[in-house]
Amino acid sequence: MSIVDRELISETGWGSQEWMDFIGNQIGKRSKPIRGSKGLQTTDASLWVGDLADELWKRISERDDWSARDENIVCAKLLSLIFSLWACRIIRAKAYDPRRPVKQRRRALRKLVQYHHALLECMVDESKDSEFFPAQEWDSPFSSKARYEPDSMEQLRQAYANKKERERKGEE
Repeated sequence: MSIVDRELISETGWGSQEWMDFIGNQIGKRSKPIRGSKGLQTTDASLWVGDLADELWKRISERDDWSARDENIVCAKLLSLIFSLWACRIIRAKAYDPRRPVKQRRRALRKLVQYHHALLECMVDESKDSEFFPAQEWDSPFSSKARYEPDSMEQLRQAYANKKERERKGEE
């Protein structure tokens, strides 16, 4: 099983094939023929993207271990993984389609490599983290001087529950 499938299945119950099928089906449902063209279609991407976000939220909100998770981060990481999976695979599939002009196919592969580099940079470049999160204090969790160590997962869950209660009351 791939790392992608392990992550997706553990978080959503669906692997890469199910998410690829879901996106393909939603694009099909959200596409309409272009008048006067031969087989071309137009798609309102905001609709299938919304469908994907709704399905993802439905699948992850059914989980019962939210006390130690931030739902914004979970949604963002899974959406980015699913979108990256779909984009990389569909671009490559189209680039290798012999019915398409070679010049377009080559350009698509070059752009795909640029996209791969951009994704890698997003994942590993820490140079702007302090700009993105200016109020954040930075403390390596692997440092021998790391500052906060909860006594247990229960203490961490309680801190999260207290935060949610304060948010509910409008204190934060």
